[in-house]
Formats: sequence, structure tokens, C-alpha cells
Amino acid sequence: MARSKKKPSKPAKIEFPSSTKLEGNPLEYILFETPKFDGNFDVWEIKMRAFLKSEGIEIWESVIDDSKMDKESMEYDAQGAKTILDGLPDSVKKKLGKYISAKDIWDRLHDLHAKGALTMTMSQEEPVIEAENEKLDLIKLQVKEKDEELAKLKKELDQCKRKHHEEVISMTNQLTGAKKQADVLTSQLEQRHKRVNKLVEEIGQYKVEVSSLKSELQEARKQTQGAEKKMKSGQANDEEVSKMKTEIISFKIVAAEATRSKEETEG
Repeated sequence: MARSKKKPSKPAKIEFPSSTKLEGNPLEYILFETPKFDGNFDVWEIKMRAFLKSEGIEIWESVIDDSKMDKESMEYDAQGAKTILDGLPDSVKKKLGKYISAKDIWDRLHDLHAKGALTMTMSQEEPVIEAENEKLDLIKLQVKEKDEELAKLKKELDQCKRKHHEEVISMTNQLTGAKKQADVLTSQLEQRHKRVNKLVEEIGQYKVEVSSLKSELQEARKQTQGAEKKMKSGQANDEEVSKMKTEIISFKIVAAEATRSKEETEG
């Protein structure tokens, strides 16, 4: 017998008995993955049955009839057992005991349900709810801490921005002041440069004048020496002597002025 190929899984179509009361949105009962047992066996059984059929009718048949022992039927049986076990919590798996087929598991679940061993009571739910509430409180606390940390970081960021803005303004003012000061210094340097150029020109003129005074001084010295010789030799009369004395005094004054100008220029 050739093994039939399994068709891709489709959402299981669930047909609920008229006596079954469902709560919540009906769309929640459209199955795309293995239904998980949550304590309500009646609803879970309906979901699991529909899901097993959607996986392949042969799989469902292996769950309700384990009389066939051929290789293909055993493969369907193994797949059905795995699907059922995937939907059970560990606490329910421990109650199943030993089993050899998917039908054994299915029948054992019905027996446990008939004995009330699969009904989750409020006393069993309370620890779970309490644990979930503790987790929720912890998450809320962590979110609050993160919000406080975020607010602190935002405050620090605002302070950094404000400080940076103040520093930029201060540096801008300093640069503006430095530029003004640089402009003043530049103007002062230009004025000093003009003064230096003027002094250089004046020094050049002084040098020319000093050179001229040197020549005059040398000439005056020669004339003075000549006049002194005439006076000593008695060749000059009184008028000439008086005139020579006046010229000598004049030449000495000119020589003194020339010497002073030279010293000032060299200084």
C-alpha cells in the first residue's frame, strides 16, 4: 500500500456541541498551532480533535483506533501521540502513567477527566495568578525605574545643552572682544609705523645737516686758525682783530651746535 502524502496544515474547523458554552471572541478558536490545555478539558478536547483532523484524517483515526499495526499506521499513531503531548503541561503528562499508543493517551485523559483529576480549581489557579501579578509588578517597577532614569538623562542632557550654549556665547563674546582689541593694536602699530617712517626721514635730514655742519666746522676751524696766526704775528689791525674775534665766537657756537646735533642723531 503506497503511503499517502500529507497535505499542508490548514486552520482547523471546530464544530462545538450545542451544550458547550464558549466565552470570548469566537475567532480565538481558529487553530493555527497545537492547542494548549489550560484546565478546561471539554473545550481543549474539541480543539485538539479538530486540530488532529486538520493535520490529517489518518492521524485522527489512529487516535480512536489502534488496531492497525502496519508501518504507516504506526507512523500516524506516533505523530498523533506527539501532537497530543505537545498540548499538555508537564503536570498532566505525569498523571498519564505508561502508554503505548495515541489512543492510550486519549483514553487516559478521558478517564482522568471523568475522575475530576484534570479540573483546575481556584486554589490551584491562585499561586499562578499571584506569580503572574508579582511578575507584572516587577515589570511595572522596572518600567518606572527606566522612566526615572530616562528623565534623569533628559535633565542632564538639557543641562549640558544649556551649558554648551552659554560657553558658545561666552567664547563668541571673547572672540569679538579679541577682534576689537586686535583692531586697536593694528591701528596703533600702523600709527607707530608711520612715526618710525617719519623719524627715519628726519634722521636722514639730520644726517645731511650734520654733514653740512661738519664741512662748515672744518672751514671755521681753518679760518680761526688763520685769524689766530695773524693776531699773534701782529699783521692784523684792531678792527680786523675785533672782526676775527667775533667770527671765532660765531664759529665756536656753530661748532657746538653741530656737535650737539651729531650727538642727538647718534643717540
